[in-house]
Amino acid sequence: MGNVEYEDYLIRLEKHLVRENYNIGLGFKDGWVFFKAVHREIFHLLYDIIAEMSTVFATGLTSMAAGEYVKPIEFKSDTLSATNIWAVKDKKHMYQLFYGVSPGPFRMYPAYPRATEINQLEVGMRTESYLDWGFVDGIESPLDAPSPRSQMFIPYGPLVGWAMKNAAPYAIQPLVRYVVNRLVVEPIKDPDLVMKFLEGRVEFARGTLGGIDNLWATTPVNYRDWWGVQPVSLLAKKDEVEAALR
Repeated sequence: MGNVEYEDYLIRLEKHLVRENYNIGLGFKDGWVFFKAVHREIFHLLYDIIAEMSTVFATGLTSMAAGEYVKPIEFKSDTLSATNIWAVKDKKHMYQLFYGVSPGPFRMYPAYPRATEINQLEVGMRTESYLDWGFVDGIESPLDAPSPRSQMFIPYGPLVGWAMKNAAPYAIQPLVRYVVNRLVVEPIKDPDLVMKFLEGRVEFARGTLGGIDNLWATTPVNYRDWWGVQPVSLLAKKDEVEAALR
């Protein structure tokens, strides 16, 4: 798929992309906060892991060894002097990300927050010797055709990362292509509209922040300080919604 045009491989993501005036609901540990997308810009970023994180792999600047596993880390940029390229600096900004990887056997395990891998089984967690689920690889999500399942919403506050595994019996030089939907958002403070979300009468894009065993949370003070609202339960009554949005 090396000759696929950027616009062409967006077709796989088309119905999932948030646009201006779309509603967004983010699920935190304490409940849901709703936003309206006001502006956006969409672009792609080709991330060369070896070039940007020169000491991350045992073999250094050359490759990722056969079978090598790297624990969850933030994706930094030596070029930009950034410790986490997905850190959101403005309280009213947000990323919607999708990513494809190369080569096919390269696996990325999302960690949300940055040190906690998600997508675990009820009966047990992955170990370094048993890593057969919970990943996005280059077979499901090729470099030039990112899978919708790779979607992540990143608002102000949380820092995300990934663990990595080379499942091939040979060394690789991994690449990641991010489709970046960078959004300006406004928190929704209309209780009638929020009730319509909760009752299923108005659609919104949904994003759970973290895995269900470790949903991301901030303090109640920060919700109010950052967005002027408190999160609400999906089962909240009208008076509870009104109190959260005051």
